[in-house]
Amino acid sequence: MENYALCVVVNGFDLDDEFQNAGLECLSYDAIVSRTGGVTRIDADVPALSALDALMQLIADLRSINVTVVRVDPDLVDVSEIAERLGVTRESARLWSTGARRKDFPQHYAVVGATRVWFWADVHEWALQNRIAAGDAPLASNAVEALNGAMAHSRSKHLEGWLTPAVAPVAHIAQRQTRHPQGWQSVPAQAVPA
Repeated sequence: MENYALCVVVNGFDLDDEFQNAGLECLSYDAIVSRTGGVTRIDADVPALSALDALMQLIADLRSINVTVVRVDPDLVDVSEIAERLGVTRESARLWSTGARRKDFPQHYAVVGATRVWFWADVHEWALQNRIAAGDAPLASNAVEALNGAMAHSRSKHLEGWLTPAVAPVAHIAQRQTRHPQGWQSVPAQAVPA
């Protein structure tokens, strides 16, 4: 069994609720609540056979104290955070991230302002492959995205249009102009193969 570091955004947790606080204290693993800007997060180090098992355990445990997981925090990190978590200098992390020291460093996930950010899971995996101590295993980035998509889908009250476009493609909206022996004429979109 391995420990998995998870961070989830939740609804329904009241910092003053004795039942919920007692429920967290009774867990067989550490779970810490924080609230910033009205968003409540729970960080937990859950022992399990896999990261997905750890997340499912955390969701079930939180559900038992009337707390709903809204999404998994993707745990995005910048160069400074990478350096801190891996116990290296900021310059080493910067050189890795630019490809100046290692060409196989993961691609950044996004740019926030002028700062590049990475999924910690991708950096963690890279660090393990390069024999760099990286701490507890996080949930893989593709699993985070898939689970967040599934949770968003299940929360949706209006499921129609989730996987299909709400508006038909342009070719099917208007009638198409089709070459006809007597010249150009309008043909209903259904009669024209896509």
